[in-house]
Amino acid sequence: MNTWLATTVAAGTIMALAVVVILLPETVADRLMYQRLAVLEGQWWRLLTAHWVHLDRAHLLINMVGFAAVLLVLGRFLSLSSLLLATVLGGLAVSLGLLILSPQIPWYVGLSGLVSGIWAAAAARGMLWRNWLGFAAVALLVAKLVWEQMEGAPASLTAELGDAVIVDAHLYGMFGGLLAGLLTGFRRAG
Repeated sequence: MNTWLATTVAAGTIMALAVVVILLPETVADRLMYQRLAVLEGQWWRLLTAHWVHLDRAHLLINMVGFAAVLLVLGRFLSLSSLLLATVLGGLAVSLGLLILSPQIPWYVGLSGLVSGIWAAAAARGMLWRNWLGFAAVALLVAKLVWEQMEGAPASLTAELGDAVIVDAHLYGMFGGLLAGLLTGFRRAG
């Protein structure tokens, strides 16, 4: 399987996992979401599974559109290993960041932190390859994250999702993705 096809299949699998989880009974999804107290009581799997749980179909759709946009614009910079590493490191950075740095946030669900991580990984790889799009994507991501930290989530998202937009997750996901991009960035995608 060539690199592009393998990366596309992996991206599709990430999306498919989120679709499968939203079809599960709510009681099962509740056991997969990040809940700070449950994690502290030993339910560590929530650090890994929360990213595939969504509030509702609209939340899932918003995250899928963001993920697809990142892949369409920056996918050329991703290899299978960089996508998978950005997913793992981005997810762990979100969950551990919320646990350690944002104790005031009791729960979290959604792919948006992972999407920020994948965006950061692809953009970092593009920068390492001295591609203008990589530089532009990093600048746009940094501007988005600074805006979110200063002003909160965009009104259009808070109107749809209420207070459920956890902008800290986007910031933490970016750090995990940036690390993945730097670790894998010196080899070009095939």
